[in-house]
Amino acid sequence: MRDFYNFRLMFLFIVSFSFFFSCSKEDDPEEEKEDLYFVSVEGKYEYTEASLEQVYPLPGIETVVVNGIKTYKLEYKTEYNNNTITASGTLTLPDTPGSYPLVLVERGTITDNKYAPSESDFPLYEAVAGMGYIVFVPDLIGYGSSEEILHPYYDYEYTATASIDMYYAINEYLGNHSSSDAVTNGKFFISGYSQGGYSGIATYKYISENINDIEVTAVGTGAGGYDLLTVIEEILEEDTYPTPVFLVMPMVTYNQLYINRPLTDIFNEPYAAMIQEVIDGGKEWSQIENDLPNVINELFNNDLIEKLKNEEDT
Repeated sequence: MRDFYNFRLMFLFIVSFSFFFSCSKEDDPEEEKEDLYFVSVEGKYEYTEASLEQVYPLPGIETVVVNGIKTYKLEYKTEYNNNTITASGTLTLPDTPGSYPLVLVERGTITDNKYAPSESDFPLYEAVAGMGYIVFVPDLIGYGSSEEILHPYYDYEYTATASIDMYYAINEYLGNHSSSDAVTNGKFFISGYSQGGYSGIATYKYISENINDIEVTAVGTGAGGYDLLTVIEEILEEDTYPTPVFLVMPMVTYNQLYINRPLTDIFNEPYAAMIQEVIDGGKEWSQIENDLPNVINELFNNDLIEKLKNEEDT
């Protein structure tokens, strides 16, 4: 029951962040196993229990944070466009020896690579490890070690497989390489908010339908899991949309992965010529919002808008 109580607290912890911005170690150390997913690990930062509470001076935080944390950047192998690539994310371990549940925390939407979990030096989602969990947060493809790839935003398969492959890499590292006395206890939770809510649901769906060797204990996600066609219908009833980056990122992603039309079929000029550069991972959110208009008919090709309204082109 304690795990499920803490899991609820952990989820509330993650949601508060968003508004502001079964393997164990082997007994035989001499047994060598081939790593199919794990590539490398390097230390990033450490926080004591006291310093972590100072970073997040929330009411009652001292009852929730029970240990300090050690965070690492972990690289691993995953597949993209029929090629094996190196992706990355963070792994955070409690600094106290023990057996802990493993938690996948999916990050929210980012546009600048410097905010990728493995690139940031701030314990955002990683702070959950202070509640008595081993936590991993994928950058997802297009950020961190795979920043040269355009991030496949809201793509089901690439989101899920990048997360699942990191799960396997984490277990290889903890089982074959880690010198830490923090080990997994066989329980596995999935959480996330905003894009992380979508990513968490996508990952659990993929595991449920395709993976036999991963058992998920519980899933708790918020926001993000939207019916995109219904959302588009509601957006098109208005003349403006306050955050056009949320519209542009999935449109460019789906066009590149599945449709392959000229961007002028989707966007008006001058935005069609600049749109991919705008979301290539090198600009902050505020910069993108300044580059893009919030008037829908100014940003998007009007023929496309009419077809969408008439349900002729989905």
